Amino acid sequence: HNNTHAADVTHRFAAFITVCRMRFSLLSDVEVLAGLIAAILHDYLHPGTNNAFQVRVKSTVAVLHNDIHVLENHSAMKGLMLLKGEDSETNFLSTLSRSERKSVRNTVISMILATDMSEHFNVLESFKAKFFPKFRVAKSGRFFNAAGSKSSPDLLSPEETLVLLRMSLKCADLGHVTVPPEVHKLWVRSLQ
Repeated sequence: HNNTHAADVTHRFAAFITVCRMRFSLLSDVEVLAGLIAAILHDYLHPGTNNAFQVRVKSTVAVLHNDIHVLENHSAMKGLMLLKGEDSETNFLSTLSRSERKSVRNTVISMILATDMSEHFNVLESFKAKFFPKFRVAKSGRFFNAAGSKSSPDLLSPEETLVLLRMSLKCADLGHVTVPPEVHKLWVRSLQ
């Protein structure tokens, strides 16, 4: 896990929300900002081990985060602390309203925690429960409700939006498996 991985995941997330037409029809600017921040920070300070190892060796990070989503909680905490710093170059969130900053913080944390592989099936089931009965997408990229008539996708609840953002980051994080095998092997080696 390194800066290249962060850049790749961020690019994949941005492409995903654009190509899937979420960027302008489903997500607000603040939600897009939160998603991009989460993509950048999702593996911040990742030591190259997994949560089970951290818990087993009783690392400082595991103890600090009570053995729960250890690396993800640490990435979120340290990354958000960096953004909150007194340095005006990193504290760009200070230009947002208090409620927008709170929304960004909560969204970033939730999205980063969704990248914990122990949450994989919970995130997947939540996405399926929220979206499979509600919409289907035609090849044209247009949304239709389950009955087949045109539907407006911009009627998502805040909870549905968060589920969509969490799944989008999860797809971006695991997206290297969709590239040609020789490129995938390079990514796997670079993450070790």
